[in-house]
Amino acid sequence: MNPAAPSPHHTLELSKSFQKDLEIYRDHWLALPGSRHLKGNGDFEGARARIFQEANLQKSAGQRGKVIRVESLFQLTNIPLVIALMMEGAAGEYLISTLRRLLNNKEWSRLWTVLDRELQSQDLETLRHTCSKNQQKDTLKDINRFLRKLHENSGSTFDTTDSPKLSSLGLMVNSTMLAESRALSLSLEEELKAVVSPDCVEKVRSELISIPAAFERVETQIGLQFIPNILAESVRLIKEKLVTERSDLADELVTSMGAIPDLLKLIYQADLENKSTNLRAMELWGGARIGAYGDPAVRLIASTIQLDIFRRSQVLDWLPLHLYMRSSLPGLYSLENDQNLSAWEELIGASYAFVLYDGISFVCDPPAESMLDPERRYHSEAGPALTFKDETRIFSWHGRSVPAFIIEEPDKISIERIDKERNIELRTILIDRYGISRFLEDSGARVIQQDQYGTLFQRTFGNDEPLLVVMVKNSTPEPDGTYKHYFLRVPPDTLTAKAGIAWTFGLNEAEYEPDIQT
Repeated sequence: MNPAAPSPHHTLELSKSFQKDLEIYRDHWLALPGSRHLKGNGDFEGARARIFQEANLQKSAGQRGKVIRVESLFQLTNIPLVIALMMEGAAGEYLISTLRRLLNNKEWSRLWTVLDRELQSQDLETLRHTCSKNQQKDTLKDINRFLRKLHENSGSTFDTTDSPKLSSLGLMVNSTMLAESRALSLSLEEELKAVVSPDCVEKVRSELISIPAAFERVETQIGLQFIPNILAESVRLIKEKLVTERSDLADELVTSMGAIPDLLKLIYQADLENKSTNLRAMELWGGARIGAYGDPAVRLIASTIQLDIFRRSQVLDWLPLHLYMRSSLPGLYSLENDQNLSAWEELIGASYAFVLYDGISFVCDPPAESMLDPERRYHSEAGPALTFKDETRIFSWHGRSVPAFIIEEPDKISIERIDKERNIELRTILIDRYGISRFLEDSGARVIQQDQYGTLFQRTFGNDEPLLVVMVKNSTPEPDGTYKHYFLRVPPDTLTAKAGIAWTFGLNEAEYEPDIQT
């Protein structure tokens, strides 16, 4: 123990068994993201209501709110879009009835089933009221008052970038949830410090520090890879179906309803220029620009519905610590804080990913199967990285969302296909699947420099930056007497093999002088 620390009421034995117990607890948290690692019984709605009741915001976003549980990230992305279209009055309802006939594949059929089961006509009327601009502005005032009060009590500065945002589905309340989370964590921290020795708390905290980082990596992949691709593909599919099978719809809406819904206008603006309207060709193109909404129209649709997942990693920065302390020292926290801690445990444990609005929340069930690489990135070379209950499959290469053919049909990747790919990240993945040594040979890459450290290859791609690769030979022979070669990608302005290898160590060419070559 730390002799300088004040004598606490309780300590935890810092022994080998204590360390092992902590490691087991940490690894339990770091199980595959689809696992239900908490004790929650799935009462997401009740937990959310208790949290908002604690924040005195239940009248705006608590017990009145509708919770729709969805089966996949496909539904988490598209059901909000569908409901936003429904909100466009008679024109929106007619559009949805049209889309129901046009979008009838397996995934969309399951989506319509979930929507029919979960959303009643009275829910839609309530949402129309909640989503009106005047109602959202009134609610925004209440929430901003809460946020300012919270920041004043904690001695921090009110940051308007964390304020809730208006959307076509109602006010986004994610920032309010995070603010309430912060308030609870500060209160728990004060109670913990008064009872448990500082060195013990720090020991537990340091062992659990990897948990929020791991979940943040998963959230980044979902928010910047999977959802953008799903939304972009859905928007383009909707547009294609309307253009090819209901080319008269826009004129009909203007004639009979007097206007085209704004969201529908954005869907029509989705860019299919220079792309075949053949669905297979669209799949080969890969949908949204990897890691972003590359299409301005799709970007506007995304901002209109504010499809942002709740950042659980910010809650997991403090939640595991206090749950562990509570299990080790029953009665540690006050009754009020203990109940609030249980509400957050329930909320996080009852979902895989969720999106929160003022009048409606969407909660995604965990995938039936998920695959990660050693760096906790979704990845599979043999099939989908995620498979959901509705049979939605998401393919991913080391955390990067990719079209199915890259994983399932790598033999269809050709030099011509790689050369035509405009997105550098996707092109890199195509080269990985093709095999970099094979690509250098088959594509006619030229040797631009060679020295005792290796061979520097260059392959150009029209107006894009070139690919530069250093080939190095392992100095240790294989059991059969051959020598294995390794290929290292280096920056496009690299001039020598030595400089390229030095860059991989974070050094410049002059600094790199290896004593032992491996």
